[in-house]
Amino acid sequence: NMDKTKIGAFLSKGPTEKYPFNAKVLEAFVQLFDFRGLAFDNSMRMFLEAFRLPGEAQCIDRILDSMANEIFRQCPNLPFKSPDTAFILSFSIIMLNTDLHNPNMEDGKRMTLADFLKNNRDIDAGGPLPEDYMRTLYYSIKENEIQLQESLTDEVAALDSGKLAWGDMLTRRKSIASASFTPSTTARKHLFSAGVHERDMFGCMATGAFEAITAVLATTRDDILLLKALQGLYRYSTICAYFNMNHQLNVVVVHLLTSARQAILRSTNFNSNIQFSRGGGGGGGGGGGGAQRQGYG
Repeated sequence: NMDKTKIGAFLSKGPTEKYPFNAKVLEAFVQLFDFRGLAFDNSMRMFLEAFRLPGEAQCIDRILDSMANEIFRQCPNLPFKSPDTAFILSFSIIMLNTDLHNPNMEDGKRMTLADFLKNNRDIDAGGPLPEDYMRTLYYSIKENEIQLQESLTDEVAALDSGKLAWGDMLTRRKSIASASFTPSTTARKHLFSAGVHERDMFGCMATGAFEAITAVLATTRDDILLLKALQGLYRYSTICAYFNMNHQLNVVVVHLLTSARQAILRSTNFNSNIQFSRGGGGGGGGGGGGAQRQGYG
């Protein structure tokens, strides 16, 4: 039997222009499966049981893209307007599967049916898929997990064979290819809207990001760096508004108003000092007195 982890790593290796042979093997591999007559999630189950899905996002992208194209080609009865719909939905199902069956997640924080519908509301050429279809998918994944991780037997065998030892890990890392990213198509950028998971991720980093940006604004004297920090604050505010994170958005507004007030006060004091200095400079002695007063002021 072939190592399913190695199969997944070989099939997903990219980018295509750098590893054309791997891409052709992946294309031929996907065509070995008969998806006709299967529900979309069952097609995914059958396909993903043949190997171990890699953990890197760009590798997952390449595999799911090939799978989605082939399912779309073989199953014209599915309610998809394009292969992009199948691709985006497959990614969404992977996220749902992980969310619903992650043992470390609290039950109250798991994705609900309403969340699932919201996250996929515009994936079919800008419109939603039928709600009954999406509901069936949701409960199918909830009741029957898609097995993506190695089984307990595989993990025990790996421990017994020493595959998980640090020394072997350090040896194997030398064969890992450098990171390379597959660019998303314009359609995917527009169709795959940010949802509940992205909101949670942004919420975890929001405070640190805001503090870093405002620290640069408060200390830098570099015009280019100042412009980049302002752009960062604008994008931060845009994300807050998109996710309806009113508290974080209010913090930005308060900070800007406070900073503007302080800048106005500093400017007013500076102009007053200049005028005072000029007013006291009529004679030699007066000029000296004016200069002394400015220094104390």
